[in-house]
Amino acid sequence: HQLSHFHAKSGLISLDGEATLGGSAPLPLSASARLNGQLQERPLTLALEASGPLASIALSAQAEQGIKGQASATLTPFTSQAFASAHIELDHIDPAAWQPGAPSADLALNLDLQPKGNGLVGEFLLSNRLPGLLDRQRLPLEKLSGTLEHQGDNLQLGKLRALLSGGATLNGNGRWHKEVLTLDLQAAGIDAAKLVSSLRPSRLGGPLLATVSAEKQTLQATLSEPRFTLKTEVSHSADTVTVPLLELSASDSRLKASGELKLNKALAFRIEGEL
Repeated sequence: HQLSHFHAKSGLISLDGEATLGGSAPLPLSASARLNGQLQERPLTLALEASGPLASIALSAQAEQGIKGQASATLTPFTSQAFASAHIELDHIDPAAWQPGAPSADLALNLDLQPKGNGLVGEFLLSNRLPGLLDRQRLPLEKLSGTLEHQGDNLQLGKLRALLSGGATLNGNGRWHKEVLTLDLQAAGIDAAKLVSSLRPSRLGGPLLATVSAEKQTLQATLSEPRFTLKTEVSHSADTVTVPLLELSASDSRLKASGELKLNKALAFRIEGEL
């Protein structure tokens, strides 16, 4: 059996390809296709290849335009699970290119997935070749790894481990729900000067809770080192960092402050406090 010059189009997505299928067991398949469309108003082109017996099809995809990366999967159309395994590699991802106001980075993602019930489980590794300071529109993240489990509209993240600029680590878990990421983490060795250039060096550790969405990021933390304890609430939206609470205590002294920083060329800021 042979299919030639196949063409299908739906909205802004088109698919062109050809395929051959053997007429006797194990029904060997050989197919190639090219998918053209748009991803967030950017041109996207994927080259697809499929081969193997119909009961276990090896599928590969190569991104040629829009994003850089590749993927492979083993499809199992005659079982209760649509696929047996999948591997995805994406490279040179810059959040600033996709979301205005986001920090710049050069991210690479490796993701392994397997089916579980009606959902997915897997492991991931995210690395950043261009870490830097937040007030210089960079992301102070070097590596992030963990496990994931997706069921329905919930994504659970476990065994999270992040390596930040300056050798700091974050460990914990998280949840993605309704386009909001919530993280419950334990920090160790946080050097504030490696996050924001105007802050002094430190080696802070303690619990922190963060929420991250495309429009806004917030952080609540209680961090300490032998010299002092820092309690803070911080939010970032567009080009503004807001600090509704900053409490610094050392021995019998305590400083409370709040403020706002504009992440523009002028780096205008406002701060209020009491000792």
